[in-house]
Amino acid sequence: MNQEQTKQLIELVDKYCESYGITRKDLFVTSGGKKRKVIGPVSLSTMRMTLGHYIYHNYPVTLTQIARLIGYNDHSVISYHYTKIKNYIKNNDIVFMSYYNNLLEVAKEYPPHIKIQRVPYKNFIVLPKSNV
Repeated sequence: MNQEQTKQLIELVDKYCESYGITRKDLFVTSGGKKRKVIGPVSLSTMRMTLGHYIYHNYPVTLTQIARLIGYNDHSVISYHYTKIKNYIKNNDIVFMSYYNNLLEVAKEYPPHIKIQRVPYKNFIVLPKSNV
C-alpha cells in the first residue's frame, strides 16, 4: 500500500470515529489492561469489528496492519470475528448493521483505488512437499 492509500485509510478511520463524536485514539484506550468496549453510548468493539471487516475487504493491507490501525494488539481478534460478522450481516443484526451502514456512508468519500479479491482460507490448496 502506498503513502496516498495509507493516508486515505487513516482519514477514513478518523472520519468514521468523528461521526460518533470520538477520535481514533479512543479505539486504543484500555481499561484494566483490556480494550474499552464502550464510550458513553458508542460501542468501540462494534466500531473495531466494522472497520476491520470493511478494510480487509476493500484495501490491500494485512490483518496485522489493520489491527494496528484500529486499536487491536494483533490480527487474531479480526480473524476471530470473521464468522461472527458474516452472521451479523446475513441476519441483518440491527446493532451491527447500524454501525456498518454508517461506515459504508462515510466510506463513500474514500473509495478504494483497486478492487481486492480475498481468497477464503478453506479454498487454499495445500501442496505436498517437494523432494527437490
